[in-house]
Amino acid sequence: MKNNRIVCLGLVVIAFLRSAAASAAPYDLAACVERGLSANPSIASRKIAIAESEKDISKAVSSFLPSVSVSHQLSNLSNNGSLANSVEFPDQSSTTTKLQLSQPLFTGFAGLTNLEKAKYVREYRQAELREARLALTKGIQRQFFEYLRLVDDVETAKETIVGLEKQLASANAFYEQRMAPQLQVLQAEVRLSSARQDLVQVQTQADNGRRRLN
Repeated sequence: MKNNRIVCLGLVVIAFLRSAAASAAPYDLAACVERGLSANPSIASRKIAIAESEKDISKAVSSFLPSVSVSHQLSNLSNNGSLANSVEFPDQSSTTTKLQLSQPLFTGFAGLTNLEKAKYVREYRQAELREARLALTKGIQRQFFEYLRLVDDVETAKETIVGLEKQLASANAFYEQRMAPQLQVLQAEVRLSSARQDLVQVQTQADNGRRRLN
């Protein structure tokens, strides 16, 4: 039981260290865009639609190509088991294989229409994919720069807290020396408490922004 607790504690510590390392790792815009384009389901569905349009083009082109047909026939001639006929007319079997190649001379305008329609659909799907890529890239860039702004706000809030802590320490020192009223100490404490709450809010927003990028 003790060993199991140690193993579980070790796994928890490893998971925490990995999470801390991931949160401390700097974000790269190009990596975020690449990850978004490769994992976004809308992009994947449009790629599938393009592949299907390629199949439709191949199907339309095949109507203009020659067709090959193969037939195989096996025939048997039997003397019905007669001993008298077995010498003069022995059992015979033959195999016939036919290979037929046909080329359509004119399939009508329906084939051309289907081919042009399939090409148009492919171009339309490709345009949809480009538009989706641009929209997704723009969204990722906007979230990325918003995340950087929040990170800067977090650092600013931390620096503000450091300054207010110094002000509080100074106010306490003056109060202990009876050189400042207690109200000044209370006001410094209120400002420091408010700054710490602001830090918590900004840090939460930054964490949410990071999760959105993920």
